Amino acid sequence: MRGPRGAGVLYVRSSMLETCEAPMFVDGYSVDWSEELTIRPQPGAKRFEFGERSYASVVGLGNALAEANALGLDAIQDRVTTLAATMRTELGAIDGVEVHDRGTEQSGIVTFSVAGHDPAAVAAHLRTVDVTVSVCPDRQAVWDLRARGLGAVVRASVHYYNDDTDLDRLFDGVRTLR
Repeated sequence: MRGPRGAGVLYVRSSMLETCEAPMFVDGYSVDWSEELTIRPQPGAKRFEFGERSYASVVGLGNALAEANALGLDAIQDRVTTLAATMRTELGAIDGVEVHDRGTEQSGIVTFSVAGHDPAAVAAHLRTVDVTVSVCPDRQAVWDLRARGLGAVVRASVHYYNDDTDLDRLFDGVRTLR
């Protein structure tokens, strides 16, 4: 599970650990540099760790995991799936909006574009109504966006703590684009 930079969780069954390749990036914590030009991955899980880490992010990730366990992962998935489905339906009903998500199982990430509007301009406009979205350029999704002939898209994400008011601000914000 990847958390913010400097925090994450990796579980590997101990019987499989030695079969895992060493990570692409190493530092003095994850490898043995006792010989000048030779590096050897540390034994065990240490090979996947870095000496520098964000302790605030590690604590935050721990708190997020505790909260997720208290709420229940199935309940969180149901809530996120429902909110994202509503977002896809409502955005798709707005003139000029095209939702680009595919697949039978969809996540809480919704990608869309608004005809005649650059995705960065859409994101900037939505910030003015307290809606935070990001822009996914095609260079970050070459096998998906470029393969479908799409350029950059707006990327909106929901979480279990979002409510109808949050979604309404998004929909109203998209409707008021000029």
